[in-house]
Amino acid sequence: KFIEQSQLRVVKAQGILHGEVNGYVRNLFFLFALFLIANIIAYIGFRKKLIIPVSFLADAIKQFSSGKTPEAKKYFNDELGQFSSQFFELQSKMSESVRLQQENEQRLNLALVAGKLGTWDMDIITGINLVDDNYARMLDYDPDEFPKTPETWSKTVHPDDLEIVTK
Repeated sequence: KFIEQSQLRVVKAQGILHGEVNGYVRNLFFLFALFLIANIIAYIGFRKKLIIPVSFLADAIKQFSSGKTPEAKKYFNDELGQFSSQFFELQSKMSESVRLQQENEQRLNLALVAGKLGTWDMDIITGINLVDDNYARMLDYDPDEFPKTPETWSKTVHPDDLEIVTK
């Protein structure tokens, strides 16, 4: 009878142990499934909040750097969306500024040619002299051979004006 009771206890212990192992396996499987689902949900949220807007922004920057005007897209109402909106606003302002500057340069060039005028621009700090072709032609020089030195400039200023313009 003792042996039967011992065998019965062993069988019961094995059944309990087997049941506990199955319970642990079920719990581990459940935890793994829960972990996997949580990661999928986090990835979808991460993709929606970060990956998609960053990829749109990267594409826009590529377009902008290649000289194209990127299409403004509606972004999400978070910090990245605000950053993207500010980028497009800045890009738009820069494009408009460049366009206006080009128009102003064209107007200035037309006025200089029509008035048969030229410009000499001297950076006093660096000593760099910029002379447009019209100025050189006014003084009967080939624009490529015109000496762009301060001495040349001072020789072209009327003697009565030299003291005033050199102050």
